[in-house]
Amino acid sequence: MQNNPRSINEAKKAKLEDALKIIRDAASDTKDELYELLDDKYEDVRTWFEDIAEESAVKANRYAKKGVKVARGVMKDVDNTVSENPWPYLGGAALAGIVLGYLITRRD
Repeated sequence: MQNNPRSINEAKKAKLEDALKIIRDAASDTKDELYELLDDKYEDVRTWFEDIAEESAVKANRYAKKGVKVARGVMKDVDNTVSENPWPYLGGAALAGIVLGYLITRRD
């Protein structure tokens, strides 16, 4: 009994289609596992960034409050110094005004 070449080709084609189906199914399962893994990792990264942003906001707020305290302290010191002895500051302002006026009139 001799096999028909056409039936041999059809049998090979059917086996090849079965093999391709198995490969597609395995790839689909792998793809789904990969999506789950990436989704989990994405969630971890997103949570990590949210934590960093929250910590940064807290630190920035803390430093801003410290900066305000320091600025108020400096303002009080300057106010006290100027109140105790205003003449050097008035002289400095007058000198700065004269120099600025001289430089502006020299442009012409």
